[in-house]
Amino acid sequence: ATADMRSLVRSVVDSQIRDIADDEVFWRLPSKNIFDAIANFGARPYFAVGDSHARHFVGHDIAIDPWPVGMPLVMHAVSAASLIGGTQPSATGLRLLLWARDVTVRSRNPRDLPIYLTFGGLDAEYRWIARRLRDNIERYSVAQFDTHAEVAVQRYRSFLTLLIGIAGTERIRVCSTFPSVMEGQTWIDNYIQANFVSDSAAIEMRSALHNIEIPGRRERNRLRQRFNTLLATTCSALAATFLDCCTPFLDAGGDTVADVHSGPGSDGFHVCREGVAPFLARAIAEGCAV
Repeated sequence: ATADMRSLVRSVVDSQIRDIADDEVFWRLPSKNIFDAIANFGARPYFAVGDSHARHFVGHDIAIDPWPVGMPLVMHAVSAASLIGGTQPSATGLRLLLWARDVTVRSRNPRDLPIYLTFGGLDAEYRWIARRLRDNIERYSVAQFDTHAEVAVQRYRSFLTLLIGIAGTERIRVCSTFPSVMEGQTWIDNYIQANFVSDSAAIEMRSALHNIEIPGRRERNRLRQRFNTLLATTCSALAATFLDCCTPFLDAGGDTVADVHSGPGSDGFHVCREGVAPFLARAIAEGCAV
């Protein structure tokens, strides 16, 4: 393909993906012929699968050849631990495994169609708090968090073992949690909003949250890093690639840097896309390099 034609195809593909608002679209994989066709124009498709941060992994202008084309599969409010129940995948986990099987059909080369997994943020924070509310644990401790994190990561490991058995280790990139963003009353407000409860239930939940100790952002980052360490160890044992998306965005004191927790375009809930974009663009460029 000529350089002009390659540039035109890239522009069309990138704009089409950027304009897709329906999260279900990317679950319906194009045919192998479509993937082969855009690959012939110098594209290297990849997927970002996970919680709502998955969208941060796509849409970057990465000037390498072949050029990465990211497709997000957002699984709203899905935690790493919820992908499996006991020894069997949950309905959500099974859907992801069946999708991964279809990915391998599109390309038998284990280095093609990389998959970035962005689960864990909910486990390291919201699910931990939910467990404390359920068990009426008012004061937090590192030991109590570690017990929660070990169970969550072990369940995630069981799922990853199944996924790797289908897609292979070379295709899988397991991402750590991002650092925490919220602080103070905003944390409580967003926790209630994320639970989609009725007005009366929200009043009850707010009261319960005020009765338990919720550590500040710097301390929650320290706990997230303990979760990420367990996840990194798991990836090492599974020979899977681990991407640290937390440490680069912490200051010397362990707090989240300003342009990530409250930079331009911040929604006060997720890390700011503009703040993490340079790091993710470099990581994806390296991960998609042939």
